[in-house]
Amino acid sequence: DELLDHFGDEEEHLFPELAKLVPAASKELDELQQGHDALCGLAVRIAVSAETAPNQLDALMERLEAGYRQHARREVEVLRATLGKLDATTRKALLARLR
Repeated sequence: DELLDHFGDEEEHLFPELAKLVPAASKELDELQQGHDALCGLAVRIAVSAETAPNQLDALMERLEAGYRQHARREVEVLRATLGKLDATTRKALLARLR
């Protein structure tokens, strides 16, 4: 649930704000959102498998762990690069809006 909430916050608040401020980053932000979709799909499969196919649980958890690790690295790269294109005043204003 926390993972899904985290992704939802990024997709509903952070990514749209960044796309407005740095339109050139829109494609990469969309790709991050697509990564969320894939990871959410795995999370749902894990939840279902816990009750219906527990023998698949370990393999699914390993896929989620590897996928999330790769996604998180990419997300850090994209967010650093995108935020780096903003001046300090704009970054501060963005942070205030997101709070």
